[in-house]
Amino acid sequence: MDGNRAKWTLLAAIASAALLTACVGGSAGESGDAPEEAMKMIQRLRTFARNDEGQDLIEYALLVALIAVICVGAVTFAGKQVLAIFTSIGDSLAAAL
Repeated sequence: MDGNRAKWTLLAAIASAALLTACVGGSAGESGDAPEEAMKMIQRLRTFARNDEGQDLIEYALLVALIAVICVGAVTFAGKQVLAIFTSIGDSLAAAL
């Protein structure tokens, strides 16, 4: 929830700044369509806020990272067990010879 709240706060600040700039006479002030430019900016920000494709990508990346960590742990554990088995076999063979 905190990520969404921060995202909406940022978008509200940007929209307010865009609206203020357009109304005061920023880049769109000379053409006389400041309210239209501000509304276009707000619409783009709303579209950006609703777009969650990147969020899905991050979730998949975190899932892959978690699986990789689990695999590394499993291979490390199995490697130690296999080393112990081969050490035991080597010691048995050395004692038999």
